[in-house]
Amino acid sequence: MKTQPELVGRAAKPVERQLIRMLSEGEGFRRELSEQLQQGQLYHGLETERIFAALIVASLSGQALQTTEIAAALEDRDRRLFYEILLEETSEPTWDEAQSCVDALRHRQAERQLADVQRSIEASPAGPELRDLLQRKQDLMRRLAAAR
Repeated sequence: MKTQPELVGRAAKPVERQLIRMLSEGEGFRRELSEQLQQGQLYHGLETERIFAALIVASLSGQALQTTEIAAALEDRDRRLFYEILLEETSEPTWDEAQSCVDALRHRQAERQLADVQRSIEASPAGPELRDLLQRKQDLMRRLAAAR
């Protein structure tokens, strides 16, 4: 019995897939987009984190981006996912689309942080720590509400 090659497909969220394509193809704004993702550490903890890391390092290096070199540096599963994303049919990326994807990642990051804070609050910390956590929770909720 022959086994099918493992399809990684649809593993990465559409926003991640779009940003990876933009970093690979978006000549005009690749560096600026990389800087935003790097500064906010927006790709940390994502399933595609290693692909983002490789693309961002390459984009910020100032050298021409070689997708084959990036792919060669990735582990097997990430490499398959990377190529799968690059082969998807899409339109020419725009800066507005890139910004909307970055906003979506920021939103997701804030939601993850809020969940972490909520878990910490539920662990019943003592006075000052609880106050800090509640303040952080309020800040994150405000940020999420402003983004809607």
